[in-house]
Amino acid sequence: MDLTTYVTELTAGLIGATAFAAAVRQTGQTSDAVRVLVPIAGHNEAAAEALSRLAPGLRR
Repeated sequence: MDLTTYVTELTAGLIGATAFAAAVRQTGQTSDAVRVLVPIAGHNEAAAEALSRLAPGLRR
């Protein structure tokens, strides 16, 4: 799957933050995922949790 699909499924509640983080790490898309999640993390709890799993030191 592509990153857009992963993000759509995460924000729709179809996959959890742990599964999202594992999937993007496995596909080598961690930095791209962080860039996509930063703007939506303030509005979506699942995105915020996934962001904290991918970039634990990042402050929002």
